[in-house]
Amino acid sequence: MASTKDKRMTREEIRALSGLTEEVKSYLKSHPLPSLGSTPQEILSKRSISTPSTLRSAIGPAPPSLHESELHIPIPNDHDHDHEPASWLSRTLLCRSATHASPSPGSSPLIVLFHGGGFAMGHPEGMLPYARSLALLFRAVVLCPSYRLAPEHKFPTGVNDAYAVLRYAAAHAADWGADSAAGFIVGGNSAGANFAGVLARRSVQEGLEPPLTGHWMSFPAFGNADAAVDGVGRLVPGVARYAGVWGMSWVQNRDAVLIDSGAAAALFELYGQEYDSPLYNPLTGTPGFDVARLPRALVQVAGADLLRDDGIVYAYVLQDAGVEARLLAYPGVPHTFPAFLPGLEVSGQAMVDVMVGFGWLLGVEVEEDKVREAVQRKS
Repeated sequence: MASTKDKRMTREEIRALSGLTEEVKSYLKSHPLPSLGSTPQEILSKRSISTPSTLRSAIGPAPPSLHESELHIPIPNDHDHDHEPASWLSRTLLCRSATHASPSPGSSPLIVLFHGGGFAMGHPEGMLPYARSLALLFRAVVLCPSYRLAPEHKFPTGVNDAYAVLRYAAAHAADWGADSAAGFIVGGNSAGANFAGVLARRSVQEGLEPPLTGHWMSFPAFGNADAAVDGVGRLVPGVARYAGVWGMSWVQNRDAVLIDSGAAAALFELYGQEYDSPLYNPLTGTPGFDVARLPRALVQVAGADLLRDDGIVYAYVLQDAGVEARLLAYPGVPHTFPAFLPGLEVSGQAMVDVMVGFGWLLGVEVEEDKVREAVQRKS
């Protein structure tokens, strides 16, 4: 079960999230996960395992009540100026109701979801289960964009691509029958969750119009093993309170399933991020930035995840600043467990939690039974 969204965890309660549950251990015996490897070369060799076609085959076709199409969103050469010629096209999946001709104002929120993959792998199709459920439940218009991957395109190319897509979406929502007045949310998992946090911050700093109304971060990564030791002075003031928490998971879960310390180091080498850049760490302290201006947030963390503490500290710092933020912590499960351990009961519950959480982000109450029905109908 996830921890309650309102109760703060003590340091010892956070420590207790680590250690695989018996259900996970049993599942892994019959469904062992392949190692990502501990070198950039080993990780890049895994790219061919997952392709857009294999992901679509695993997910299945969209239900008849939904319509899916593919857009190609231009990414300008100069990410700060939309009038510049396009240097690249983001292959973006568009998911919405099949009867989405001319919805009345306020009926269809706009949601942009970025896939994970350690900044070096992954495809938009990986977000389709979420996109379909959101379109079914909230009649949302959902975009799942691609972005350029490392190491061919080092930091900050991918996150700049993501922000260019977000700006394009803000300007073109009506073209797809969306109304950002009903909600404008950015989200993602793993690397995509990193983007969601960075883009939420950047959108506030740069005055994106219309403004984001919420962001969803599922198993985010933006710290490092030394975050609580060497980096606090470069971060927003509220982080110092959690110096004794941030980084615990790098010790507890250094040999974690899926992403251990070796895999994390290799992925970070591929991406080449700057740890104290606001384009990587949304809690970086810069003149004029106020955490309190961020939109409400839904954050999920996995207890046995090397990266667990990033999301916990993020949610608590936002709460301390007066931002509405919900934290869902799942004990004894590894990074991105809903995708890699789909047979677990907790994986199904985590998907339901996301949809209920999106209802909260949108200001719409949804019943869990209705959510479960939508999740089951996503294919």
